[in-house]
Amino acid sequence: MKWLAVICDSVRGLKGGAICSAINSFALTGSPQTRQLVTRVIKEVTSPILRMIKDWMLDGEINDPHLEFFVT
Repeated sequence: MKWLAVICDSVRGLKGGAICSAINSFALTGSPQTRQLVTRVIKEVTSPILRMIKDWMLDGEINDPHLEFFVT
């Protein structure tokens, strides 16, 4: 739980890809348990962004209600 709190604090105020980058920096730690946790978190966090990229590339649609996507 401590690491989840640390991760949450580190992404406060960030949006979109910046959140993914901040979380990914924790994967570089030496602890295998921390890496495993960060991997699970990053999969969940990146899925909306990857879905937006897929929709944009395959359908030409951008559905970005929070203005987090890098294409407008």
